[in-house]
Amino acid sequence: MADKLTLLNLEFRMYEGGTLPASFQFEEVDQELADFYNEDALRLQKESVTRVMNVFHEGKLVAYFAYSTSEIKALDLLPEDKVAPFSHPALKLGRLLVCSSMQRSGIGTAILQYLAKQALEIRDKVPLRFLLVDAVPHAVEFYIKKGFIDTGIKRGSSRDLSLLYIDLNKVIENLG
Repeated sequence: MADKLTLLNLEFRMYEGGTLPASFQFEEVDQELADFYNEDALRLQKESVTRVMNVFHEGKLVAYFAYSTSEIKALDLLPEDKVAPFSHPALKLGRLLVCSSMQRSGIGTAILQYLAKQALEIRDKVPLRFLLVDAVPHAVEFYIKKGFIDTGIKRGSSRDLSLLYIDLNKVIENLG
């Protein structure tokens, strides 16, 4: 792909049901992410547990992601990021799947920018300090390059997900 994709040439639409099209190729390791989209996304969105967004380029579905409200314990933050002794409010990127043919095209960065923009708009009405992600091992470096802090905490049923965060007060300078 010659040009990197950005917020300007991607379209973000709320998921309204359906399954991933046959043209949406993904790695076998991402089958759980595809199953979530095909089997659970609509129900969880209707139950107000998560928001699922489709990402289109030139009318073609190229990615999806899900996010929800969350929190991060004060003990899990770097000392300089801790502003109170209790959990801090956060927005969490829960699921993210990019079509194999579109990986390394800028979609991941655009999704983070979109989500950061949403978080900054939400925090005008509701306290919100951090953006979180439970990253799969091969994605940790990507998030760190975008300014996320690796807490060293492993989560998930197989304990292979790494909890990372970024302070929304610093997000504008790091996600570009």
